[in-house]
Amino acid sequence: MIIATFYKIREHYTSFSITGHAGYAEYGFDIVCASVSSLTIATVKSLITNVGTPCEYDIKKGSIIVSILANNENTDLLVQTLVDGLRDIEDEYPENIKVKIE
Repeated sequence: MIIATFYKIREHYTSFSITGHAGYAEYGFDIVCASVSSLTIATVKSLITNVGTPCEYDIKKGSIIVSILANNENTDLLVQTLVDGLRDIEDEYPENIKVKIE
């Protein structure tokens, strides 16, 4: 199962981690993993490139941990869009992904 955990202080996202494997299909054919990976990498690249948000991130096989070092409304909007996209996937594949906000 993929676990996506988002951390907030007050109203602002400060970090998130996405770990695990969906287990929906064999490696290379898992549409849940591919969807989650695509959304996540696009969000991180957009935070850094388009919004100019300083971030630290660690990507390993099966996990990404992102720390947001400065925040603004565009940062929160992008991360909320990621949350919403992952929740849509969770609605369709609840046995393969869990989204939490702490």
